[in-house]
Amino acid sequence: TEYYETPQAFVSSGSNLEKSLNLIGEPMSFSIVLKYPNPIELRIPVERDAIHPEKAKLAKGYTLRLEQ
Repeated sequence: TEYYETPQAFVSSGSNLEKSLNLIGEPMSFSIVLKYPNPIELRIPVERDAIHPEKAKLAKGYTLRLEQ
């Protein structure tokens, strides 16, 4: 069995981390932030309602992969 730390999920449209954003209206740009207790943060950008994993800011040793 492998053990993985569980991150907390936040969103950010600037420097502050929030639990939610008001997305009513125009398409927004923001980041999905996964904050680990070690204290690593992974930021995955969302631009005009599309997730862009290729632009993600990942800490050394972390990767994103698409699952189907």
